[in-house]
Amino acid sequence: FSNDLSLSTAPSLLKQTRKMENGFARIEYFMGDKNKGGVYIMKDTEMVIARREADNQGYSNYLLIDSGYVSNPHARIRLNEQTGKYQIASFSANETRVNEVVIARSNADSPQWMNLEPESQVLLNGIVTLAFKQHS
Repeated sequence: FSNDLSLSTAPSLLKQTRKMENGFARIEYFMGDKNKGGVYIMKDTEMVIARREADNQGYSNYLLIDSGYVSNPHARIRLNEQTGKYQIASFSANETRVNEVVIARSNADSPQWMNLEPESQVLLNGIVTLAFKQHS
């Protein structure tokens, strides 16, 4: 399994980091193992969800979660510019659910994308909950 989840650098108006305060989407997360949560504003059209570790601290498009129940990396969310829909791919050996549906594990070099609803609930390993909300 490769941890290299380099994001595309192809030029595009949508690929540019959004300067708006509310970004493309908002992700509220809650760590059931620590009874703590937080908010991540998605300001790029692609982002990675990963466990907080020393080697992934410098990436602005990473949602780093301080929980042993999150893999490194766990999942990736992107905006499919052709369809205008947000999609998720899971890279974790542990279960990832979207709106109560288990999604298949992908390899980093060939993600299996699943569409996200404009408001979706993502559950990582049965412990960490993310509420994804797309902004218009």
